[in-house]
Amino acid sequence: MAFLFEQFIGGFLIALVLTTIISAIVGRFTTSSRVFIANGLSLIIATLLSGLGRADGNDPDFVSAFGDYALPQLVVFAIDFLRSRGAAARRRSKAESMAFNRPDPPMSDATPADVKPGALSNPAAPSDLEIDPQQRMLAPPAAQAGPAHPGRNIIARHWRGELRLGWSFWGIAVLGNIVALFTILALNLIFSTDTGYDPAPIFWLNVLTWLVVTLIAIWQVVGTWRSATHHAERRAALNRGAFWSRAAKVSLGLGVLRFLSDLINGPAPQLAELYDMAWRGDSRLPAYSLRAMRDGTEIEIEGGIKFGLAADFTWRRPIDGDTTSQ
Repeated sequence: MAFLFEQFIGGFLIALVLTTIISAIVGRFTTSSRVFIANGLSLIIATLLSGLGRADGNDPDFVSAFGDYALPQLVVFAIDFLRSRGAAARRRSKAESMAFNRPDPPMSDATPADVKPGALSNPAAPSDLEIDPQQRMLAPPAAQAGPAHPGRNIIARHWRGELRLGWSFWGIAVLGNIVALFTILALNLIFSTDTGYDPAPIFWLNVLTWLVVTLIAIWQVVGTWRSATHHAERRAALNRGAFWSRAAKVSLGLGVLRFLSDLINGPAPQLAELYDMAWRGDSRLPAYSLRAMRDGTEIEIEGGIKFGLAADFTWRRPIDGDTTSQ
C-alpha cells in the first residue's frame, strides 16, 4: 500500500511539472483548449519516457507506463480544469463590474452647430444624444488595428532573446529536449529495417539525429544568450546587478564545450566507421574468402570477418573447391 501511494505521489509530481511547462507553452497559442491539450501531451510524454525507460534491453512497456500515470494525470487535469474555470469566472465578474461602474460621460447641450453633417444626410442613423447612456457604458471599445496576438511565435521570440531569462534557460531546455526526443523516435521508425544489420541506414540515421540535435542546441544557446544579455541590460537600467545573466552565460559556455567534446569523441568516429563499412568495404580489415570443405559440410573463412560476409555466404553458396573473395 505504501509503495502504491509513493508511486502515485511520484507520478503526480511528474504530471504536475510536465503539465505546468506545457501549459505555459500552449497558453501562448490558445487559451480555449489549453487544459485538454496540456494534460493530454503531458500524459503522452510521461508514458513514452517511462515506457522507454522500462525497456532495459527489451521492448518498451508503454501499457504499464500508461497505467502508472493515468490516475495522477487525471487528478492534475481535474485540478487544472477547476482552477481555469474559476479564473474565467473571476475575469467575467471583473469585466462586468468594470462595465457597470464606468462613469457616465458628461452631457453637453446640443446645438445645431454640434450636429455632424453626416447625421443630417442619414436620418435613420441615431445620433449620440439618442443613444441610451446605459448602452454607451456597455459598448465595447473600438478594436485597435494590427495583429490580435503579435509575437506569438515562440521559436522566433526565443531566437531573438525576447523571452524572460528564467523561461529561456529552463523552459526552453525542457521544450528542446522533448522536441529532440520525438524527432529521434520518428527517425528511428523511418530508418528501421527488418533485413538485419545494414550500416547505410544506420549512417544516415546518425547523421540526421545529430543534425537535429545540433540545430536545436544552437537555437537554445543563441536564444538564451541573447535573453541573458537583455536581462543584464534591463538590470543595468535599474542600477542593479546581473548575477543570473552572467551565471547563465557561464553555464551556456560550459555546455557548449561539453557538447563539442561529446560530438568529437562519440558521433564523429562512429560516423567515420559507418561510412567506411557501408561504402568502402570496411578497408581496415583484410578481404575474406570462403571455401567449402568435407563435401560441403564445413566452410572455411579466411581473412577478415566484416559486413557482407553473411550475405555473401547465404546467396553465393560456395561449393567444394570454389573460393569466393571480397
